[in-house]
Amino acid sequence: MWSASIKLVYIIELTVPWESSVEEAYERKRLRYTELVADVQQQGWRAKVRPVEVGCRGFVATSTFRLLREMGVQGKAH
Repeated sequence: MWSASIKLVYIIELTVPWESSVEEAYERKRLRYTELVADVQQQGWRAKVRPVEVGCRGFVATSTFRLLREMGVQGKAH
């Protein structure tokens, strides 16, 4: 996702790991985009890498909730 008006790009990648390897999956995905982020920043943009994990058996990692909160998504309406 991106906004040309504020020159911000979100790099979001979903990973579906085993629950026991959620943290390793997060780091691996975050590091994968290091070079791309540097390229984007050289062009005058800000880049936010946001790996999100949902375990293969349905566990939703905190990274997913953090991303949703950061983007203004709140809990279900009452």
